[in-house]
Amino acid sequence: MGSENILARLSSLNAETVVFIAARSALRVFPIAKHVDKSRPGNAQLTLATARAVLTSSVAAVEPSTEVKKAARNARAAARSAFTAYGAQQGNAFNAASRAVGTVFSDDQARSGVRSIHAAADAASWTFNDRSNEANSDSFTSPALSILDAAYEDTWFNLPDLVMSPVWRGNKEPEWLLRAVEGETDLTAYGQEWSFWRRWYDGFLRGQHVNWNLQKRIALIDDMVWEIGPDAIAAEIERIEAEWLAEKLPQAEEIWRGKDGRYEVLPVATDPDLMIDRLFRQLDFSLDVALRGHNVSGFNDMCAAYKYLDHTRKNCRDDPNAVHMHLRLAREIIEGHLKSGTYRSEDGLTALVNAMERHEVQLRADHPVVRAAHETFVAQRIRELDDEKRLQIAAEFRGVSEYSKDRLQEEYGLDAETLESDTSAEAQSDAVKRSGGRSQKMSLIERASNTAKDIDGSAAYKATGLMLRLNKLAELLSGLF
Repeated sequence: MGSENILARLSSLNAETVVFIAARSALRVFPIAKHVDKSRPGNAQLTLATARAVLTSSVAAVEPSTEVKKAARNARAAARSAFTAYGAQQGNAFNAASRAVGTVFSDDQARSGVRSIHAAADAASWTFNDRSNEANSDSFTSPALSILDAAYEDTWFNLPDLVMSPVWRGNKEPEWLLRAVEGETDLTAYGQEWSFWRRWYDGFLRGQHVNWNLQKRIALIDDMVWEIGPDAIAAEIERIEAEWLAEKLPQAEEIWRGKDGRYEVLPVATDPDLMIDRLFRQLDFSLDVALRGHNVSGFNDMCAAYKYLDHTRKNCRDDPNAVHMHLRLAREIIEGHLKSGTYRSEDGLTALVNAMERHEVQLRADHPVVRAAHETFVAQRIRELDDEKRLQIAAEFRGVSEYSKDRLQEEYGLDAETLESDTSAEAQSDAVKRSGGRSQKMSLIERASNTAKDIDGSAAYKATGLMLRLNKLAELLSGLF
C-alpha cells in the first residue's frame, strides 16, 4: 500500500479520525516497543512513555477537549525526551515503534499521520528481520505491508465504528508479530504495576476499550507523576479507578475504619424531599453565577442547556427521574460546547458543570426513585458476567471481609455466597453492586490515609493483603461499567 494512497485517504478525514488511526498503528507495534531487554537502563520508562503517548492520543481523538489535547502534546514531548535519553540503547525497531505515537493534531494532520504509520511499518519490518530466519518466506505477509494495509483499511471507517473495531482483524495478532516478539505480546512478564496496561492493550485488541471517561482521567495525570515511573503511575491509576468505580456504584451509607483497623458500615439517613430542595437551591445559585459570567464563557439564557435547566426548575420538581435526566443532558450539552470551543472555559461555568455532575451522582445514590431506575441499567450489565469472573469476585469479597467486622463482615460473606450459588440474576447483581461499591470506598480511604495502621501492625501485611484485593476487585469490576 503506497504512501500516496494512504495520504489521499487520510486527507479526506477529520483530524480526530487521523489521530485515532495513527494511535491504532502504534498499538500494532506496541509489543515491539516493550519487548526489549528489561535489564537495560530506562526500559520501563520507555515502555511507559510509549503507552502514555498512545493512550493520550487516542483519548484526544475520542474527546478532543483543550485539556486532553494539551496532555497528548505533553505525552509526545515526554516520549521524545525518553527516546533521546535511552532509545539508542534499544535499536532501530524500538525507536521506530516509539515514533509511531507522534501524531497529535499537527498543522498537516494527514502527512503527520502517514509518517506515524510508516514508522510503525518500519518497526515491524526491522524487528521481524532481526529476529526471524523466515523474513523472506512466502508463507508470511510482509510485516511492513501488514501494518500499511491495516491502516488503509482503517481509513474507510468513521470514528465511532473505528473505536469499536479490534485493532487487528480477526481479534488476534498476526503470526509475524508473534514470531518477532517470541509470543509475548502483552505485559505478562511485567509486574503487577502494569496490570492496567495489560487490560488497556487487550481492550484495543478486542475492540472493547477500557471506559473512555476512565482513560481520560488517566490521560490527565500530572506530568510530574508520569516522570516518576511505572510504580507511581500504577498507584495513581488505582486511586483514579477506585474513585471512578465508587461514583458508578453509589450507596447511601458511610464506610469507616475503626481504631482496630477494621472497617464498618453506617447507614446515612436521607430525606428525598429535602435532597431535592437542596439540589434546586444549589442549582439556582450555580446557574446564576454561570450566567453572570456569560460574557466570558458564551453561556447565556438562550442556550439549549439553560432551557433544559430552567424547564427543570419550573416544571420538574416532582419528577426526580426527569431532574436526573435533564441535569445529564444539560451537562453533556455544555461539555460538548466547551470541547468544540463554542463556549470558553470560565470558573462559573465550570462550577455549574461540576455541580450538575455531583447532583447526578447523589440522586443515583440516595434518591429511591432515581436509584431504582439506575440499578435496572447496572443490573443488566452485571447479569452478563461469566461464571469465572463471578467466582473471582466472590473470592475477593471473602478476602476483603477479613478486614471488616460486624454487619459489614457478615454482608461481605453473604454477597460472596450469593455469587457462588445458583441464585437469581437480580440477587447476584445486588451482591456485586453492594459489596463492590463498599470495596471501592474502602480503597479510597486506604489511599487517602498516609498514617493508617494495619490490623496486625505490619505494613507488609497490608501491602500484600487488603490493597491487593481491592485492586483486584477494581480490575474485575471496571469492565462492567
